[in-house]
Amino acid sequence: MPANSPSDNLAALWIRALFHDAGTWDPTTKTGGLGGSLISYQNETINAGLPESLVTRFKINIQSNISDADLIAIGAVVSVGICGGPNISYRPGRRDTKAVSPNVEPNKLPLGNERLSTVRVKMQKLGFTDEEMIAIITGSHSMGGVHARISPELTNETFVPFDATPGVFDNDVFKRTLRGRCPVPVDCDLANDPNLRPIVQRFADNQDQFFAVYQIAFKKLMNLNNAPLGNELTLPMTVHANLLKEGSVNLTGAGADVAKSSAIPLSFFSLLVLLIN
Repeated sequence: MPANSPSDNLAALWIRALFHDAGTWDPTTKTGGLGGSLISYQNETINAGLPESLVTRFKINIQSNISDADLIAIGAVVSVGICGGPNISYRPGRRDTKAVSPNVEPNKLPLGNERLSTVRVKMQKLGFTDEEMIAIITGSHSMGGVHARISPELTNETFVPFDATPGVFDNDVFKRTLRGRCPVPVDCDLANDPNLRPIVQRFADNQDQFFAVYQIAFKKLMNLNNAPLGNELTLPMTVHANLLKEGSVNLTGAGADVAKSSAIPLSFFSLLVLLIN
């Protein structure tokens, strides 16, 4: 990671990059979506922390025709799978749209301090059901946490993990939200809503059910664009060795940004070589 990166959790950053690029999708005009346009507005406040650690920086020394949009998608898919989550199939063919139209807002997806009433409207406009919304929002918080440099409106601490395993993709985050432990307020809003709480409880009780819904929601997010995509590919992945040990924190002690996972960049490069050859 670059020395000036606010986070060492590369996997969490790649997932965040996918969210923030795909979040430009406008369902009314059918514009925006995952098109590599994140590079054009990476210096906006909402994208704090991404310029120093964006997945596309790994492309600098690679000769290939793969788009930045596909690269961001691959990075997020690999991050979920290698960190213990579901192996999500991937469809290539996204086109880069570097320039962002003034009509395309980079904040279609929920902001960190927004509450359920606003978040729900945004997610419904993007085509997500309540179940998918919970899976993709709280579920993606299985990785990483909040940082004062990225989200000063949420914390003044260097790093606050979302759950006890910020470097492992699992369902621990749902168990914590049910106990009222939410660095991001909307996670507790979802857990406390009487109609949505049963879904949160089901995901907390059954990781396989969470993974199944997450795959559906993740694909929906990843495919928000106008490009004609190719056939689905299942990328070969192996869960990172020593994942639980390296990806966990002692929440009773000082929070540390974990899951530096040196195997993640290597696996990413290996997959990229397979895709371009």
